[in-house]
Amino acid sequence: MARGCDSLGARVPRNPRSTPGIIAALATLPVDGEPESIADYNRIAEAFRRDNYPEHRIVPAIIAIESFIIGSALDALAPQDNLRPSREPAEAEALASAEAAARDHAAAQSETVTESSFEFGLHALVSGLRAASTPATLGEH
Repeated sequence: MARGCDSLGARVPRNPRSTPGIIAALATLPVDGEPESIADYNRIAEAFRRDNYPEHRIVPAIIAIESFIIGSALDALAPQDNLRPSREPAEAEALASAEAAARDHAAAQSETVTESSFEFGLHALVSGLRAASTPATLGEH
C-alpha cells in the first residue's frame, strides 16, 4: 500500500510554486485517456488488493490519499510560518509552543516543517487506512 502512495505522490511536482496550475489539474481532470495516470492508479489498486483491502474501499482510500497529497501540495505554497501566531503569541500560547516545537523537530531532521508534516501525515493516513481495512474496524459485516 505504501508503495502505491509513493506512486501517487510522484504525480505532484516537487516544487509546486513553479507550477501551481498542475495541482488544480491533478485535482480536477479525469485520468481516463492518460495512460501513465491509469497505470499509476491501477498499480495502487493492485497494491490494495494484494493487501486484501476490501474492494469497495479501494477507490475511497485512493481518493483520501490523493486529497491528502493535493492538500499538502497546496500547503507547500504557503509561507513556512503560516501557523505562527506572531502578532499576539500570548493569546495563542498552545499554538505558538506547538509551532515552535514542530519547527525545531523539522530542523533537527534537516527538513522543513512542510516536509516533516507531509511525512507525518502520510504515515498517519497509511496507518489509519491499514487499521480501517477490517470489517470490524469499519463497522461493517
